[in-house]
Parts: sequence; C-alpha cells; structure tokens
Amino acid sequence: MAADFTGPGQLRGSLPRVNVVDDQGRPFGLSDAYNYTFINTATTTTIATSGGYINGVLLGQTTTGNTYTFYDNTTAAAPIIAEITSGNTVTLFMDMKAEYNTGLTVDTTGATGAFSLTVFWRPVIL
Repeated sequence: MAADFTGPGQLRGSLPRVNVVDDQGRPFGLSDAYNYTFINTATTTTIATSGGYINGVLLGQTTTGNTYTFYDNTTAAAPIIAEITSGNTVTLFMDMKAEYNTGLTVDTTGATGAFSLTVFWRPVIL
C-alpha cells in the first residue's frame, strides 16, 4: 500500500521497504558492526573460516620487534594480507580496510614479551 499524506506531520498507510546496499550490492544491516578478537599469546589464531573484511588492528602493549602476520587463509599460509612489526610500545590503531576471501588467521608465534592486539573484522553479509 502506498503512503499518502493527509496533512502536515500526518502520514497514513505504509511505506515500501527500502534495502540499502554498499557499492558492491551487499546489504547493510545490524551486522555491519565489526566483531573483535583479542590476542595476547604467542600462537596462531584462526579468526574466520570464510570471507569477510578486516577493518583494522589495535596494537596495545607490545614489545619492540614483534612481528604479527595476517593471512587470507584458515591457516598461517599464503596469501599474506599484512605483516606488522612493532617499533615501540605506543598504543596504535592500524586502519586496514581489507577484504579476505578464504579466512582470516593471525600468526603471533614469534612474539616475545608482553603484547596485545585486537583485530576488528566482520564476515561477508549474504
């Protein structure tokens, strides 16, 4: 049913549903908020097992020289999305805005000392 206006501030009927999509035709919705995964141990962490988007990484406490590798995979194997080597102990947000297709895995196995990083990501919305 189309809406009709009966006067100022008055609307009768129902409006058609509007689907909002991004520039690639994917629908926006409540799931547009990013998930987060906190990592503070030297290990390999598989965050996602299908495609999605990585928004960024927050490096909290970190030891100089630690390397954190991000893979578009469900294991710590190529292709590599990014590799970050910490240069100091300052909290830093790395804006990435990258798409991954197979999965998202972060390798921190070579990290030493106290460190923390938070990965902001979300799956593809179908």
